[in-house]
Order: sequence, then structure tokens, then C-alpha cells
Amino acid sequence: MSTTLAFRTPLGGVDIPVGEEKRLGVVDVHPFDRIRVVALEAVGSAGPVVITLTITEGDGEQVAFLDTLNLEPHSEISRVHEVPSTKLSVFADAQRSGSGSGTSKVGVFIYGSGG
Repeated sequence: MSTTLAFRTPLGGVDIPVGEEKRLGVVDVHPFDRIRVVALEAVGSAGPVVITLTITEGDGEQVAFLDTLNLEPHSEISRVHEVPSTKLSVFADAQRSGSGSGTSKVGVFIYGSGG
């Protein structure tokens, strides 16, 4: 059984201004039985970031939340999921903390296996 990189944010991560949410992408997960999601937040980020994985069907219909990953600066999370759908949307929400300004930098990788 091989593992495939199904999705990744651009090299170096994505900057998200504090108080804003960004859609990082939509991932085709239908070829896989399981996925591993790896999310990380860079050192020096302005505050926490919430990564949300949403089950998505058709032309972007958001069906339900699959998982929420809560990151702090200089942290990472890795989770495995049985594939629940054909597509997942990935969002990042930079939370306000302290001064409430600046940006946070995140990276998200989704690996698929099986299928």
C-alpha cells in the first residue's frame, strides 16, 4: 500500500492576517481509504490558528465538519481519518490574541493511502 501526497499548502506556508479566515483549498480524497492530516504553525506567528476540514460534495456544497485542529505558534498536529467523502475543503482561521494584529503562518499536508 503506497502513500500519496494529496494536498499541500505552498512551500513556506500561507500567511493569514489575524482575524481572517482563508480557504486553503479543496482536496480530492475519493481514491483513498484513509488520510493523514498534518498541520503546523510557524514560530513567530501572531496567535492561534484553527484549521477546519469540511466534507464537501458537488460544486462546493459544504456538508459537515470532519475535524477542527487548534494550533498555537510553533506547534503541529497530525491526525488520521477514514475517508468520509469524495472531497474535503480546508480552511484556516487566524484567531485574535494579545495585540490582535499581525499574521500567522500555517502549513497543511494531506496524505492518502489505500484505495
